[in-house]
Amino acid sequence: ACGNDFKNVLVVPNALIPEILCIMHDCLMNGGHLGIRKTFERVKQRFYWRTMMKDVVRWVTSCKVCQQVKHYKNKSGKLMPIPPGDRPFSQIGLDVIGMLPTTARGNRFIIVVICYLTKYAITKAVKQITARDIADFLMKDVILQYSAFDILISDNGLNFRSEIIKELVSLMKAKHRFTTTYKPSTAGLVERFNRQIIQLLKSYLSEDVREWDVLLPYVTHMYNVSYHASTKSNPFYLTRGYFAKLPIDMYIEDQSRVNKDQSVGSQNSENNLQTCKNQFVYEISINLQKAREIAKKNIENAQSNYKKYYDSDKNTKEFEIGEKCLVHYPIQRIGYGNKLYPKWIGPFTIVHKINSLVYEVEADDGKMYLDRIHISKMKPYVERNKNDASTLKQNNDRPKRTKQLPKYLFDYYLGSK
Repeated sequence: ACGNDFKNVLVVPNALIPEILCIMHDCLMNGGHLGIRKTFERVKQRFYWRTMMKDVVRWVTSCKVCQQVKHYKNKSGKLMPIPPGDRPFSQIGLDVIGMLPTTARGNRFIIVVICYLTKYAITKAVKQITARDIADFLMKDVILQYSAFDILISDNGLNFRSEIIKELVSLMKAKHRFTTTYKPSTAGLVERFNRQIIQLLKSYLSEDVREWDVLLPYVTHMYNVSYHASTKSNPFYLTRGYFAKLPIDMYIEDQSRVNKDQSVGSQNSENNLQTCKNQFVYEISINLQKAREIAKKNIENAQSNYKKYYDSDKNTKEFEIGEKCLVHYPIQRIGYGNKLYPKWIGPFTIVHKINSLVYEVEADDGKMYLDRIHISKMKPYVERNKNDASTLKQNNDRPKRTKQLPKYLFDYYLGSK
């Protein structure tokens, strides 16, 4: 406002400042938990004290409710790309999709594994996603069909943290690494594939969406034989060493090869055939190794370019042990309007710093402990000044009238009659 709407304003003594701020910011009829500028203008039109702006800023920024519900643009946490590995299936990502519509065969979920080097995907439709189902998939569909892995990357799901998965990882003498909580982008390769496979299924499903498990092998194959931007090749070739022949290829092959070398004598033909086989095997081996090396370099270049883009607006802020924070906690409550629930919970105290990006936190009341929280899902918690807090405890209800604040003034600013 350019000027006061009131000719006279009340000069507020220091003892009443917290109560006035509570009325003008926290209370429903007069405050509304608005921002600094709106709260200051509203206070300025009615009251005066020397440190008014400073106190409004302090009060609003330390409001627990505002910190929990208002949008926070987090620019913390630079990107840490996951290395692709040195051979196919040395490093794999594991995830599940679902629950999906139950099919005629009773399937409701998709288990997914992707190789970080070749980008080759393996999928399987299953009825359940128990730890035993996942371990069975890893052994029969991944290890026995392709290769044992050195590193397994998954989220923090209980079925992934089970004893049977631990035993399988130990048997492979491998390592199991977990992504950070509520940060799907730390498993970005698998998450992107999940979105793509769902999109492909939607594209080919007709009215009966319960047939998705019939289409799953087909759309997975089409993904594997398609060009991948980061490797500049396709997953099928990088994994198997030859390009997949599609049905249409049978109709467009060069028929001139059928009669090739028919005029050559039988002995010479046999010798030439053996020579060609040896040369073919040698060339395939060399070319495949080169292709995988090129794919790895292409992945690293793509990761480097994306890191520059991702980090362009990020800062280098870090939390330290003992600091307070709030955590973005997007829990879905079935049957409720989730948009009206606070997205930030806390406050929490930093109890362990895994690295500059990942932390373990504990709620101040000791009832909740969260591990592997990414810094992009955290924001600093501003505690209310102890003097303010001791004078007036923050809440969303109508504050009790104190002896210090006259009844007529208290009732007037709370809208009482």
